[in-house]
Amino acid sequence: MKILSGKPVPVIAACAFAFALASMGETTRAEAADTATLAGKPAKTFSTAGHPKSSGVALTISYPEDWNAEESKSRTGVQMFVNPTSTATVMVGAKPSKRPITPEEAAKLVADGTGVSPLFPPSTSIVNFQSVKVGDVPAALVECTDSRKQADAAAHARSFFLIFVQGDVLVMIHCMVASPDPAAVEKTFESHRELFKQILSSVTLANGLK
Repeated sequence: MKILSGKPVPVIAACAFAFALASMGETTRAEAADTATLAGKPAKTFSTAGHPKSSGVALTISYPEDWNAEESKSRTGVQMFVNPTSTATVMVGAKPSKRPITPEEAAKLVADGTGVSPLFPPSTSIVNFQSVKVGDVPAALVECTDSRKQADAAAHARSFFLIFVQGDVLVMIHCMVASPDPAAVEKTFESHRELFKQILSSVTLANGLK
């Protein structure tokens, strides 16, 4: 996938932590070292094929070799990848639709910011929207900020979401940095920005397209 293809469109709209603020579980399943690199460092690949929470979606994604791979406890979260030295995380989520999704509906969903905005609650804003493709599948690359209250503390986050439909399943891959300190969020996110884009660009569907 060429993550930088398409024209960025500034949007102010509802977005969210969505899949990725879910709690983390134990390390599981198919991570395998290969010859991939991310930001010039060794990477591993993870496949959702056969995963009981993938709803039949088969994709692979690369992540840094020194990150931890953990299965999410979220109902729609398949796998998380966690930087052990920062608050950066990446999560692969798959949410089956309650009804069939036509190709026209799938394309319209990711055509612009108004399509993806209803997917998320109103505590965050879309600051950038970009139409991209994963193989031949229309997709959206969405950059979001989020601020909310959690108990007595504030929580802030900045994220990339890669969103597309496979069959009747909504796929969301979420790259996030979160902290009570908004300045720390901005600094850490910017230091991970290019790595996050490389991770999202590594996504390959089962048909071999990229």
